Amino acid sequence: MTMLQLVIAFLLAIELAAGSRLLKSTSNPSICETIVQGYGYPCLQDTVTTEDGFVLGMQRIPHGINDNTDNNERDPGAATFVMNTPSQSLAFILADQGYDVWLGNTRGSDASLGHISLSNQDKEFWNWSLEEHGKYDLLAMLQLIYNTTGSRSHFIGYSQGTTIGLVGLTQPKVTSLLSSVVLLNPVAFLKNITPPFTIALAHSYLEKFLFSVGINEFNPAKGVVAGELKEVCKIQGIDCSNVLEVAMGMYLKQCNNAYINRTRFPYYLQFLPQSTSTKNLALYTQMIRSGGFDRYDYGSPADNMKYYNQTTPPAIDFSTYPPNLPLLLVTGGEDGLADVPDVQRLLDSLVNCNVTHVFRPECGHADFVWGTNAHIDVYVDVANFLKSIPK
Repeated sequence: MTMLQLVIAFLLAIELAAGSRLLKSTSNPSICETIVQGYGYPCLQDTVTTEDGFVLGMQRIPHGINDNTDNNERDPGAATFVMNTPSQSLAFILADQGYDVWLGNTRGSDASLGHISLSNQDKEFWNWSLEEHGKYDLLAMLQLIYNTTGSRSHFIGYSQGTTIGLVGLTQPKVTSLLSSVVLLNPVAFLKNITPPFTIALAHSYLEKFLFSVGINEFNPAKGVVAGELKEVCKIQGIDCSNVLEVAMGMYLKQCNNAYINRTRFPYYLQFLPQSTSTKNLALYTQMIRSGGFDRYDYGSPADNMKYYNQTTPPAIDFSTYPPNLPLLLVTGGEDGLADVPDVQRLLDSLVNCNVTHVFRPECGHADFVWGTNAHIDVYVDVANFLKSIPK
């Protein structure tokens, strides 16, 4: 029986500077059409509906480029992104090693803009944050894989994908569908992050301004800087005339990514960044300001009491994690977002879990997916970890 893999293909949004109220067309070509099939790999499209009505898109690479064997006889596998060449992208590498690769897309991203009753132009469509990603989106995707294959999954997350995974691990329904978890650049605590631009936006209470002017989604991908956000940039003394170049440049410079091929930026920006909700952005800014890994703060003791039966939002409860579920954390010494002190705090919180930690002192945040050496510095460790998990 095969073990299947899932990756959340939704990147961390907190380092992105500005948004647009426009959404990408849902008729855009899929990852299968634009990337995977172009390299000669098989790629299947599927959708799944969450318990709260969101329709999520998934892509599946059932085998490698030269393998046509029956998938039920395949070995365990994993996936991450397909943004670099096949020899440098984990999804392709593991597909070529005999793994069945599933790529997941959380609500609000290009492949997951559907809902059974809401339009993505409705305010209510965007009323969610990381909690819904971990509680509903992750569960729905894992359940689809199980229903299709009869097998549990190995989850691989990167950046915000790791945060979603850490939230999802508090849900018994989610953990019952997992065989192992791989977290690349795990983001939980944000007290010691270093990018000044991100810190400035968080401490300017950007989310309150966005809510006040009715911006209910956060989508820099169009490259259109909303007028309201220009004012925020002006207050912070930042030139946001070309927000994507600013965000990308500051992100790479401040996170000291050593192995990025910058000539590929125009290619990456065809697919990134993706949309998220202002509520989700607000949660990240709250986490930066508080330094905790807490659920969403509704802004007043009375409102928090309505949702949590307590006046402050509860912290993510690591004690609920299954102690025997294998976890691999791969982190970088030059990462300004999953920084060393905050990662250590996460490791201390996981003391009762079955954790393996690999530390790459020379790597920054984006090196793990865009770095030209990632297949050597990171993916070998991931593949070896997966091979160690009993079938």
